[in-house]
Amino acid sequence: MKSISYLAILNVFASFLITAYVGGVPHVIDGRFYVNNHGSLREITEKLYTYLWWYEQFTITFTAIGIISLYWWQRLVKQRRDEELRYPT
Repeated sequence: MKSISYLAILNVFASFLITAYVGGVPHVIDGRFYVNNHGSLREITEKLYTYLWWYEQFTITFTAIGIISLYWWQRLVKQRRDEELRYPT
C-alpha cells in the first residue's frame, strides 16, 4: 500500500513536468486541439491531445487511489502499534 502512495506522488510530479513541457492543459475548441497556459492557446495534434487527456484522467484516478492507499496504510500501522502496546511480547 505504501508503494502505491509513493508512485501516486511521483505521478503527480510527472504530470506537472509534462504539463510544463507541453505548455498547458488540453482543450478542444471548435474541433481543433489546443493546450491552454493561463489563457494563451497553442494548437497541438490530435494524438498529443488524446495522450494528454488520457494521462490527465489516469493521474486523477491514480492520485485518488494513492490517497486511499495511504489512509489505509496509516490505519494499519496504527492498529499494529496499538496491538503491540496492548499485548507486549
